Amino acid sequence: MADAPKGKLVVVAILVVIVTILALFLIQGYMNRLNNDDVQPEFESKIIFLNGDDVITALDCDIANTTEERQTGLMYVADLSEYEGMLFIQDPPRNVTLWMKNVEIPLDMIFVDENLRVVSIEEAAVELNGTQDSELVRYYSGQPVLYVIETNMGFCSENGIVPGTEITITFN
Repeated sequence: MADAPKGKLVVVAILVVIVTILALFLIQGYMNRLNNDDVQPEFESKIIFLNGDDVITALDCDIANTTEERQTGLMYVADLSEYEGMLFIQDPPRNVTLWMKNVEIPLDMIFVDENLRVVSIEEAAVELNGTQDSELVRYYSGQPVLYVIETNMGFCSENGIVPGTEITITFN
């Protein structure tokens, strides 16, 4: 009978080891899911482009709402997926001037007024590294806008988005 408590301790020790190993596998699986490149990021807004009542296409966008976020924008971003962009909020509406300093991908800049209509679109090419600020091309809204949407160059032409196109925005 003296061996019974020793046997119980061995069984408990084995169970503790098994539970620990299972916990490590679960934690590793969770960490792999967090680091998986196939996991879609959660975006802050969805923009839907409309032609009357018909949906043309949509973009998932992060939001640049603060002065710092608007100044940084898409600087140093190496690529965007086909239906991804950034939404710049200009509240209150104002005339906007943008440039491509330190932006690594060509962009469509879509200027949208407070009535949620596209007022103008600019295609912005990548500037050469080392271009002086005074030499950078400026892109103008042409009138007060509430939003600027930046996405891959060619998005508007490929999807038939033109001045007058309406949008809706859903904030997540």
